[in-house]
Amino acid sequence: MSKSSKTIVLKSSDGQSFEIEEAVVQLMENIKPMIQQKVVKTTIITIPNVTGNILSKIIDYCRKHVSHKEDEDALIEFDTEFVNVDEATLISLADAARVLEIKCLSALCTLV
Repeated sequence: MSKSSKTIVLKSSDGQSFEIEEAVVQLMENIKPMIQQKVVKTTIITIPNVTGNILSKIIDYCRKHVSHKEDEDALIEFDTEFVNVDEATLISLADAARVLEIKCLSALCTLV
């Protein structure tokens, strides 16, 4: 992603802020329209009920899927490792994926 790409700040429910590239937000179906239609006046979007720890993992997931979308083998390996977490974390990831409407992550979490 180029350095000139627009960045968005996502803020977790516990106050942690994460600066991400606009391209990464494209996987987040409920945020994407706000960015495209410029519904949000600022580039800071608060994500309710998602902690910083979980939001960080979600952002890592989205970045990987955006940057490696053509490398299916790498994504399969990444996804396998990504869901190799304890049950509570997996439930939190699934809930966050549902809130953010990240279809590929929601599907992955239900397969485990």
